[in-house]
Amino acid sequence: DAARQAGVKHFIYTSVHGASPTHPIDFYRTKYRIEQYLRQSELPFSILRPSAFMEWHAHNLLGKSVLEKGSTIIFGSGTNPTNFVAAQDIAQLVLRLLADEKVRNRLILIGGPTNPTRNEVAALYGQRAGITAKVRHLPVGMLRVMATALRPFHPGISRVLRMGAGADAQDETLDMTDTLRLFPLALTSLEAFVTEQVAKHNQCRPVRDSAVQPLIA
Repeated sequence: DAARQAGVKHFIYTSVHGASPTHPIDFYRTKYRIEQYLRQSELPFSILRPSAFMEWHAHNLLGKSVLEKGSTIIFGSGTNPTNFVAAQDIAQLVLRLLADEKVRNRLILIGGPTNPTRNEVAALYGQRAGITAKVRHLPVGMLRVMATALRPFHPGISRVLRMGAGADAQDETLDMTDTLRLFPLALTSLEAFVTEQVAKHNQCRPVRDSAVQPLIA
């Protein structure tokens, strides 16, 4: 409403892949309602539906623990193919949309070039880091019980657990063919992303040299 009153010429909204009025997770239903409100606002708009962010779902929730501890925890079986997208690729698409006045009032899917499983993500981090990653799985039933128990006290954590419980059953893949036909983009591969994260981790590790002793005045 504030954007319309200010005379904004193009409103770009970041929704989420899978947003719908009947989704079992309230986050997705809320995103869908916002999409509909924007469509009815008479503002020129673009709605982006990105898949799971590599920075959060691949790195923070999986790979970071592999690099720091040599192990990670996966919600569910980890065998469901999932699309992951790099934030920089979303930014690249936004710049294209802002520069082209002919592209308006569209819903656009944006994701990565492949659909790996979470087990494959964990294994890739271990491979790139040169270690054998230890992976533990939290069963779906346990996630649902924990989500229900935590809902009154920590609704945000409860939502994450419920999303994890649904990860095995929902279609989390994305085909970028139509989007790339409209907007030719150089998408970041998961392999390139993980390689970059491993390199950053290695650069930040403290140098340990037993031959170097601290000097005490």
